[in-house]
Amino acid sequence: MECLRSVLTIAGKAVQRDAPQRMAALVSHMREAFVQQCLSANGRKVLLELLELHASGWQLNLPQRLYYFPYTSLEHRK
Repeated sequence: MECLRSVLTIAGKAVQRDAPQRMAALVSHMREAFVQQCLSANGRKVLLELLELHASGWQLNLPQRLYYFPYTSLEHRK
């Protein structure tokens, strides 16, 4: 899950641009996985973060960043 987060955080925008059908399929799978009861709370949070990142055009706004990264210093929140 952490690897998926790292890859999509870094390259999600490029994948979206270069392979939109693959990204659409991946997002669909992430949505399906999000509702599975066997997924841990942390797993759900990572998937929710990635789904929001995708929906936000691969750039989280300040309230989203504060939610997902509450302990990050203010200098990194810009």
